Amino acid sequence: MDRLTRRQIIQDLKERLNQFERGNSADKGIALPVGTAFDALLPDDGLAWGSLIECLHEEGSGAADLMLRMASQVLPAGGALVVIDERGQFYPPAAAGIGIALEHTVLVRPAHSRDAVWAMEQALRSRAAAVVLAWAGSLHDRIYRRLKLAAEAGACVGLLLRPIACRDEPSWADVRLRVNAAPSPQQALGRRLRVEIMQVRGGPSRPTVELELCDETNHVRLVPRLADPTASRRRTAG
Repeated sequence: MDRLTRRQIIQDLKERLNQFERGNSADKGIALPVGTAFDALLPDDGLAWGSLIECLHEEGSGAADLMLRMASQVLPAGGALVVIDERGQFYPPAAAGIGIALEHTVLVRPAHSRDAVWAMEQALRSRAAAVVLAWAGSLHDRIYRRLKLAAEAGACVGLLLRPIACRDEPSWADVRLRVNAAPSPQQALGRRLRVEIMQVRGGPSRPTVELELCDETNHVRLVPRLADPTASRRRTAG
């Protein structure tokens, strides 16, 4: 899709989102189960409609892959996936390969970063989108707050990918993650990511976890923590 002006974005979103409907389950506060691995990252044993998830990452970390797999767990409930992709980082064949239904995907490529943020806000409010995935850089606190309010108003899940350089900026996200690539042993079924849960709004802090993205099944697996051998020796000695 060619890059769009703001006026074109308005018309394009309206026309393309009109074909999607969402069930009555898309109500603020209702949590959707998204699998054991993702439950380790999220409060309330699921992903709540109206929530905003921020993912801070380095280039090549696999964070976008992780967020798309999270989105794939939500989309069967109905509605569209809206991808706001100013920089051309979304690759449809790869998304289809991990279970994203492209016929339920609306791809928007704005001409400028300010239009990208504006498009995300419009999509979050639409109530036709189930998930909005976007890449963004530095955000003014007021603009970030508007995105959170838009997610709540539209009972939509927002997934926001940002560079790690933004880690010291204020965040209105319900869950804030930091994703890094992790070493993958030879017997691993796919690439591994180390995910630090930096912030859970209204909930207790959580430990860093390691996830494995299985290439064959497209599942996300929580890698078990290895027991501390020194602690084991102390118990044996005692």
